Amino acid sequence: GYEIQSQALACINAAAFFGIGAYDLHEIQAAGFMALALTALYAVAGVTGARRRPGQVCFGAWLIGLSVFFLTLSVPLLSHGYHMTVWWAAEVVLLMALSFGYRTRGLRDGALVVLTLPLLRAIAIDSQIAREGYQVIANPRALAMLAVIAAMYIGGYLYRRFCKQLGEGERRYSTGLITWASVLLLWIASAEAWSYVGGQLGLHRVGLGELVFVPRIEHVTGAILLSHGRAEESELGRLAHHQADLLAGHVGLGALLHAERHHAQRAK
Repeated sequence: GYEIQSQALACINAAAFFGIGAYDLHEIQAAGFMALALTALYAVAGVTGARRRPGQVCFGAWLIGLSVFFLTLSVPLLSHGYHMTVWWAAEVVLLMALSFGYRTRGLRDGALVVLTLPLLRAIAIDSQIAREGYQVIANPRALAMLAVIAAMYIGGYLYRRFCKQLGEGERRYSTGLITWASVLLLWIASAEAWSYVGGQLGLHRVGLGELVFVPRIEHVTGAILLSHGRAEESELGRLAHHQADLLAGHVGLGALLHAERHHAQRAK
């Protein structure tokens, strides 16, 4: 009963302190630095309490849990976009390493809980990328997902490397993390390949899952034009674009004549 009351009092105190402090600061970034300060405070308090009072290890672990909570909370307060996913993935690796270094299962369980945040964000939010300015690998979708994949591979390696510290229920986590990381790696590789090929061939999304092919003359003459420096200033470039304009005109004229012939037949 005493430990439960102490844990509840610690949670209420942390929530009240952070809430009042964040309200007074009036800035999200300042609140993020405050969360980092509370992370350090509760981490020190938890480790110190666990060492000085071995009989109250649960309370020390509870304080360390509050430290992990404020560390996780500081990420969206101090970063935005896919950087949130990357920092959460880095936090997972840190917690995994500390859990095996200090032989603490609670940190490993906390790391697995935190892992759901970058994983869900990478799939649901960071996967939506704009076509403008797209670069293979160097885009939010790939960077976020690769960070999550790296965290899962590292976690799987640590579970396998320090398997002697694991209980019966934890031994299967290594295989699960590595398997799902491999699945996600195949998914992001295929997504990046499709986006790259689609951009090169002129595939543009025009509806729900509908793709159309838009041929471009520069795809045909690109290799020749690049050898002459700037395409617009080369004779081959001007000739190629002129031929493209003539081709478009012939196609348009043919379509117009076909339409007129079709209307004439219907009128008869």
